[in-house]
Amino acid sequence: MARRTNPHAHDWLSFVEVSGLLVSEPVLHAHFPQGPEGVSRPTVQALRGAWERFQVDPADSRRRVRWIDTVVFGLLEIPKAKWHRGASLPLKAVVTLDWADQPLRPAAVLEGPEGELALGFWSVAPGQGFDRVEKVPGRWRQPPQVKLEAWLRKTGTPFGLLTNGRAFRLLHVPPGLPAAWIEFDADLWFEEKAVLDAFYTLLRAQRWFGTPEQRLSALVRESAERQADLTDSLGVQVRQAVERLILAIDRQDQAAGGRILANVPADDLYRAAVYAVMRLVFLLFAEERGLLPHGVVFFDDGYGLGRLLKTLEDERRERPDTFRREADAWPRLLALFRLVFHGSTHPDLTLPAYGGDLFDPRAFQAMAVLEHPDLRIPNADVYAILRALTHGTAKIGRDAIAQRYSYRTLDVEHIGYLYEGLLDHRAARAGADPMVKFAGAGEAAYPLSDLEGLSPDEVVEYAATRGALKGDPTRIRERLEHPDPADQEALNRYAPAVARRCRPYASIIQVDEVVEPGRFYLTTSASRRATGTHYTPVQYTRAMVAETLEPLVYVGAHGRPEEPKRLRPPRQLLDLKVCDPAMGSGAFLVQVVRYLAERLVDAWWAEREKHPPGTPLYLPFAEPVPDREERVPLPDEREEALVWARRFVAERCVYGVDANPLAVEMAKLSLWLVTLARDKPFSFLDHALRCGDSLVGVCRAEDLADWRIRSTPPAERPVNRPILADRVRSRMEEARRLRLELEAFSVRAPADVRAKERLHRQAQDRVDELRTWADL
Repeated sequence: MARRTNPHAHDWLSFVEVSGLLVSEPVLHAHFPQGPEGVSRPTVQALRGAWERFQVDPADSRRRVRWIDTVVFGLLEIPKAKWHRGASLPLKAVVTLDWADQPLRPAAVLEGPEGELALGFWSVAPGQGFDRVEKVPGRWRQPPQVKLEAWLRKTGTPFGLLTNGRAFRLLHVPPGLPAAWIEFDADLWFEEKAVLDAFYTLLRAQRWFGTPEQRLSALVRESAERQADLTDSLGVQVRQAVERLILAIDRQDQAAGGRILANVPADDLYRAAVYAVMRLVFLLFAEERGLLPHGVVFFDDGYGLGRLLKTLEDERRERPDTFRREADAWPRLLALFRLVFHGSTHPDLTLPAYGGDLFDPRAFQAMAVLEHPDLRIPNADVYAILRALTHGTAKIGRDAIAQRYSYRTLDVEHIGYLYEGLLDHRAARAGADPMVKFAGAGEAAYPLSDLEGLSPDEVVEYAATRGALKGDPTRIRERLEHPDPADQEALNRYAPAVARRCRPYASIIQVDEVVEPGRFYLTTSASRRATGTHYTPVQYTRAMVAETLEPLVYVGAHGRPEEPKRLRPPRQLLDLKVCDPAMGSGAFLVQVVRYLAERLVDAWWAEREKHPPGTPLYLPFAEPVPDREERVPLPDEREEALVWARRFVAERCVYGVDANPLAVEMAKLSLWLVTLARDKPFSFLDHALRCGDSLVGVCRAEDLADWRIRSTPPAERPVNRPILADRVRSRMEEARRLRLELEAFSVRAPADVRAKERLHRQAQDRVDELRTWADL
């Protein structure tokens, strides 16, 4: 008999540092339902003794070697014959990177069951940070994490273990995807034994030489598969949150005598609900990435989504009656939206005015519905919306465990993915006829009168062709002939006349989704198909961007195989311009920022090698003399350097156009997240990401001066140009000059934000004038 899962079995995850997805909590629960496999008491005692001796003098190389050997070659119980180190390292374990001109050599490698390199072990000096540049001889001075990751990718080894004696970082590099890792602090092993047990469980011999399903690679693969399922379920639940909000507004409108939704078209109501839910999705991303003042008491108590959800959970459990009647949570969400848009200068809560169309309460007329004075959305509905956005259900054996979504481990591109999934649906308002949805047939709704008046055989055929019960006529007929009393009972929630008409078909319709006359409902839409909107998975965008940009960032990338690639200098990298003419929500541009930022940091590090140690270098070009505007010294930490690099690339290198205004806003927000630009407004890329149609209009700016829609060779252009030609050219030059100033403008302080906005407005005024002439 299978053991039931202990929901707290893997609380040790709160004591380790995690980046990306290596092994997920549902997989840990599925394979280790009672928690990590325990290290024996004698082994713990021996390990403690070695740790205490090492702590006497961590700089003593002999003590350090004995301690690390005790952990890696003793605790994990891996046969010594499977480890290769020193002179026994195989030739394939020592590699030289094209751009580094320096061999990379691990301290040891683990030989897998088929003779492959299964794990690379890397040891660095005590106190050396894994993400700080190593102060060791060699031209390629990089952080240990970067070196190990490069070695893993070059050799095709899936896993690495990195240590400085105190911390042990288990690293996985999936092909074409960023590295994921879990870092264990040995100082906690003897205070929180579950952390030691977890380290042992993930790295012990069985993870490398056990049955295929016991191996670490299988756990990682299963985690990735479950994460994909979880992401899909989040997409469904985001749609359900939109539906819940629409239905809640509709009920309040009914109670208010129609005052809330008077003259509001169904499409506008859906758009307003989508804006509200996507605000929440974005804020959940931002909170978990530390981009909002999460942890500041004033913010958490008054505005934080995490604290609000906890408050509602307590109220639901302790005061269920008031929970369904009270409506104080919705105004708190509106206050959060206004805080993000307008900012705050209060000394206890300082926040920039982030602005942005998504948070603009006047983005379009129907947004006023969300702040209508008669709108009192019950706390129960707000809780259901937040719960749908934060929790999913993971199936673990026979148990279904509620699992909180980790927005920190989701790529920011998922913001676009979640939004684009909403294009499959739309809101509609039922007329005089109730609308029904067939069981097992999704969200398509049909008038109840379509069924009434049909013979039994015709009802079966009608329902089957529309996907009821997977289109199985036999099941449909059986359900109609033997109705379920529970379905009949469920119809009692509706008006008697509606319930009476639905009863003959209760067994083949979704009884909880009947739409009464005049009420709003969610149904499927052809918008996504009609506009050609589709989400491109991260692994594809990453591979395509790398393949496209590599010849532009390296000299010799497409040369002879024996010729090494040479990375271009920072100035040339920041001169690159990448435009996505149909960017959607910015998935490709996010990858462009990530890829170019990585290469830019590599180029900065290469520039550092050209100067004597200690020479101060400044961003953005890693040069000794500060740039005219920039006075930021080149950081030593690679992670800090990457943050700066992403900002420079986003501001100087990427451009995009899309016909969907909200998709453009999603792209801006995604790039804001990936650049960690908490000190900048959401509009900091307004000059580069524009709403428009790349397929129509004047092909070349010069043709506008000739008043021709098609490009014309110079020899065929009219001698007598239109009277406005000189003025058109003048406006073009002014717009071009202002745009070039915008391109070189970097935001570093609040005053820079205002100056850039003024410059952007001036440039846009010139372009708007040109656009008006082009429309003529």
